[in-house]
Amino acid sequence: MIHHKDRKDTIYFLTLDPILATDVVERLGDNPRTRNFELIVPGDGKPGITVKDVAQLTRDTICSRVLILDVRSHSLPRLQEAYNRVVGFNRGDLNERCYTVLIGDGPPRIGQPNTSIEVFAPFLAKHRLDYSPAVFFYDPFVHYEHDETFAFGLDGSHALPNAIPSRLAKAFKEDEADVEQVRQYFRAVSVPADQRAEVKNRRLAKLTRFYKKRIISLFPADKNLGRWLRKEGYSIEGETLRLNLYPLFFEEWVLELMYKAKYP
Repeated sequence: MIHHKDRKDTIYFLTLDPILATDVVERLGDNPRTRNFELIVPGDGKPGITVKDVAQLTRDTICSRVLILDVRSHSLPRLQEAYNRVVGFNRGDLNERCYTVLIGDGPPRIGQPNTSIEVFAPFLAKHRLDYSPAVFFYDPFVHYEHDETFAFGLDGSHALPNAIPSRLAKAFKEDEADVEQVRQYFRAVSVPADQRAEVKNRRLAKLTRFYKKRIISLFPADKNLGRWLRKEGYSIEGETLRLNLYPLFFEEWVLELMYKAKYP
């Protein structure tokens, strides 16, 4: 296998979603421990990111220490070829000089009656085999029901939804709230810079409580779901890749993986 030793403190985030791209860029940029890392996103993260924009970056990823891939089911088929190239270019260094972080949705059966947390096991196993990730972040705000994704498809195969998924929408009072506004709220975008860190921490605690209620309602029979709220994530029996919740401990994971790659 080819090894690429000339790697730098560079992160590539490959996605078609400018809203999530902005969230990742600003979260890492606001954190004093990660703000000095170079972060590269396709199309400079502006609206209208294309598959071509992602594909143009695949070979350049050999200079990075952390790769973040958006693997949500709505856009993964369009990006699969590019991701295969990324894994191929970096295969010799994965989990040593280079680490992969995945952000995605979950299996389609989530939320159906009598569904247990084990529904994630084959889903995680496939992503582990495809991308050799160090961590998988489940993002509830990109996980839609089947009928929702079908409706979005009517707007064209290249459209990415911005509506709050129906399983989460009831928790938001404003009918016109969307995912972009939710992400901005939890980043405390409108708060003065000198107060932002404190407000963001309070809102992160609020998001954590919200996530806890949601996952307990989805899997009421499981008594260990609190593990999702910890940095180490939730371990499903028989599967080595754990479940983490985006954006809980996201910056901490990126920082840890950057240093593990820098000092293997």
